[in-house]
Amino acid sequence: MANTVIYLPESALDSSDLDAEIAYYLSDDGETLTAASLQEAMAHFAQSEVNVVISASNTTLTWVELNRKQARHLDKVLPFLLEESLLNAPETLWFSHQKAVKNSNQYPIIVCDKEKIAAFIAYFMQHSCRLVGLWVDAQLWSGLAPAQVALPNSTLLMHASHSGLRIPTGSLDATVSALGLADETFTAHNLNSDLLQQLMSAIRNSKGINLLHGEFSAKTTSTEQKLWQEWKPSVYFVAAAFVFACILTVVQTSQYKKAAHTTQQQTVSLYQELFPGASPPQLLQRQFETQLRRLQQSGSSTSRFMQLMYPVGQQFNSPAMKRLEPQRLQYDERDTYLSLDVSAPEFAVVEQFSQAIKQNNLAVSIGNSRTESGTVRARLRVE
Repeated sequence: MANTVIYLPESALDSSDLDAEIAYYLSDDGETLTAASLQEAMAHFAQSEVNVVISASNTTLTWVELNRKQARHLDKVLPFLLEESLLNAPETLWFSHQKAVKNSNQYPIIVCDKEKIAAFIAYFMQHSCRLVGLWVDAQLWSGLAPAQVALPNSTLLMHASHSGLRIPTGSLDATVSALGLADETFTAHNLNSDLLQQLMSAIRNSKGINLLHGEFSAKTTSTEQKLWQEWKPSVYFVAAAFVFACILTVVQTSQYKKAAHTTQQQTVSLYQELFPGASPPQLLQRQFETQLRRLQQSGSSTSRFMQLMYPVGQQFNSPAMKRLEPQRLQYDERDTYLSLDVSAPEFAVVEQFSQAIKQNNLAVSIGNSRTESGTVRARLRVE
């Protein structure tokens, strides 16, 4: 819980100019009581978490007496229990309560205007100050009763525990007499750092009722939460990028599978077109190789073409011949030879290609060759 406490002794919730309201808070050394306008206090505590104590005149302090079974539904029944004793409609009011007083069935209740609390919270948000607790002075100072606290323009009169009345200066004696409290003895206090420390102590020890609960709940921001707020945009961006990458991968995989399926179908069609009498293909690559070997071993013209083309194709696909590019291929069925037009960056590559084919017991001769723009073009005859 935030250690900073701002005390507004006047009717802050009813104020039309919160900036000008007098605010009291302890300085950084925790001893010197500082008085300033609320606007100045907001500038001092910007980007901080604060507890604010308001005057009892902004609220109604009361009690309800219930047994434990009834108290289980206290939040729901409070508006109906107090409906006859409150001037405003229950739906416009905000009800807060505390555990029963020790050894009794009395539950302290604080009632205030709901819209005014919402506006008060909004004021602090506008000034970049996080309101984590909203308390009532007379309720936090209950241990002082019966007592009176001298404020700048009024006096806070607490004739009993969980009760408080703010009386304008000059009207104290008349009000005490009218209330029939003239014979009671009230301990007099002046607003000082000790009283503000008592407010802080009561808040730390959870001796008061925090009006910020339910829809107005304000949890303290931890270090982890602050880090999360700082890094949240980056985390969201990385998460969005990751999701986008996953979606893109799924789409690409789907496209690759579709292309592979299409290629498979085209390959099957080509196989059936080339070998119409063959059995339906199951292992295409193996069946292609089997058919090619069969053609190579037969004595037909097609077989002769395959015997020439197979080693030539192997050399074109070898890594050593990457710089060699085929330009034209022609097969002479009558004389059974291959005529190849190739290009290479230098003539040595053409010779290397020729020697590699000769190792397959084939005759290779290099016919016309010429150089154009740094590229050698040559015609080879394989038989």
